Amino acid sequence: MTIRIAIIGPGKIARDAHVPALARHGSFALVATAGGLEGVGGVPHFADLAALLSAGIGLDAVAICTPPGPRVAIARHAWAAGLDVLLEKPPAADMEAARLLVPPAGCVGYAAWHSRHAAAVATAQDVLAARTARHVRIQWLEDVERWHPGQDWVWRADGFGVVDAGINALSILTLICPGNWGVQWSVPKIPAGCAAPERVDASLVNGDVTADVTFDWRAFDDRWDILIELADGGTLQLRDGGARLTLDGTDVMVSPALEYDGVYANFAKAIAVRESRIDVQPLALALALLAGDRE
Repeated sequence: MTIRIAIIGPGKIARDAHVPALARHGSFALVATAGGLEGVGGVPHFADLAALLSAGIGLDAVAICTPPGPRVAIARHAWAAGLDVLLEKPPAADMEAARLLVPPAGCVGYAAWHSRHAAAVATAQDVLAARTARHVRIQWLEDVERWHPGQDWVWRADGFGVVDAGINALSILTLICPGNWGVQWSVPKIPAGCAAPERVDASLVNGDVTADVTFDWRAFDDRWDILIELADGGTLQLRDGGARLTLDGTDVMVSPALEYDGVYANFAKAIAVRESRIDVQPLALALALLAGDRE
């Protein structure tokens, strides 16, 4: 069965990642877009979800790629129309809104933590199921002008600032080192005239495991690394956002993978079994980081 899907919010992430992944996945057909000034993919474009629904186009699902603020309201509108919903990360702008992400009977919701589908993440998860983490060091550094050019929404309070990028690391961390992660301290550094940080330094804790965290949007060279010291004296390092793995100093070969192909493969599986998968733990951790002692 082909799943007829529309993209709500056809911006940069939709053009760069969602549209190509949908084109590669045989289970989906992109039939429309809505929101923003223009559409993508040569399909009909509408002002918003309400206009799309009024047009009577056959539709089974939507992928919500707007900024975080309106995602929950759009998801609830889509569910009310009987559609299945994929939510870009983070699925909501705050935990109060996230608690409203409860699909009605017969509808599916899926939170798309795309970095969890990076090539080496599943291998790292298997390693840490057998070996114990002791300490984690996360460095998530990138140039905001490269990844969010002209996107003023990222500097709003509900745009998360650099944590919009760093939440990808948190999504990986909470998958491969599960448990009750909390924030010991956090220092978000906020530029003048903005409401969201360009850098965050923090310390996290999960039982006996601690994590030092640096997110920074002022870097000239991208660096997306998670280094884990193991209780047996070994090390595990995920590099390039989870695309590469080094275990005990040796590079481990993993099969290449495209993150958004994994997103849509798992969304299709969730639809097939009619099972919602909305994990909000990375969001809760990100919001705790943002609530730190601001500079």
